[in-house]
Amino acid sequence: MRTDSTDSSTMLTGDPFSDCFTIDTTDQVHHSTAFNKPTIEVPILDPLPHLTPWSPQSSLSTPSTTSSSTEASFDDPITWSNADLLYLLTCLHSTLLLSSHLIFTPPLASLHDTPTPIHLRLYKTLPHTPIPRAAYSKHLPIGTGRPITKLLIAESSPACTSARDARTSLATNLLANQNHAAYMLDKYNVLNALHASTTTTLRALQRGMIEMLGVSAAEWVERLDQLGGWVDGECGLEARMEVFLLGVGRAETEEWVGVVEGAMGMDGDGVGWRWGWMAMGLDGDGVGWRGEGDVGGCVWGCGGVVGEGL
Repeated sequence: MRTDSTDSSTMLTGDPFSDCFTIDTTDQVHHSTAFNKPTIEVPILDPLPHLTPWSPQSSLSTPSTTSSSTEASFDDPITWSNADLLYLLTCLHSTLLLSSHLIFTPPLASLHDTPTPIHLRLYKTLPHTPIPRAAYSKHLPIGTGRPITKLLIAESSPACTSARDARTSLATNLLANQNHAAYMLDKYNVLNALHASTTTTLRALQRGMIEMLGVSAAEWVERLDQLGGWVDGECGLEARMEVFLLGVGRAETEEWVGVVEGAMGMDGDGVGWRWGWMAMGLDGDGVGWRGEGDVGGCVWGCGGVVGEGL
């Protein structure tokens, strides 16, 4: 049966169940739609300052980078402001400072308003531990078993007459710990050496560290006794690194494996880029070498087990 319709836009052909059809487009009107793209203001960022690639004159020579305001400020005397004291803490106790585990009593922000005499103390906060049941024994003295929430690291003289005197006295106390200051200086020198090394050298050092972790405790001590008195600044980087790691112990050696892995991940444009990143985080000798003239004769030495030059 065939049906004709003047209003129909389609016409069936052949089999009525067929999918074939014809579309009449004579009466169709096409409307074009115009889209207006929104205008977005894109900020223009200033380029980062260019860092001069390091030219290795020696295995551990100081690389040349562009001069910075920080380097120029080293010529000025240390006044031991709040910023100076915090900078010293970033050198001596960076992990504790960055993890907010250091507290001042009284707080540095209110030190100028603190009545004299001022006794400035620096504490390390300790994680809370549950009180053991044995601490409630009636036979123990009162206060036994109370949790200790902080540990004293350094303190100023108890009778400082000004905020500046309190900060200077505290800095003197911090730098008086020669063993810790020498250890941190060795640590930064090792970081400098690692970030100034090629990726090939870093891979070799990391393989050596992993092999060290597999030796017995007796062999560890024996190896330290063999190398400790003979390795100095004239030896190669690998030998000095081995003595340093033997001296700091197995647990810290595991951490240095991760440090080397991170240094290799900063390959960027090569050694120069990696050292440029390092120079922004550390200021070379910094406050430590200047401590002799600015804080009561305290000197940072290159101590520890590494020997002179690392």
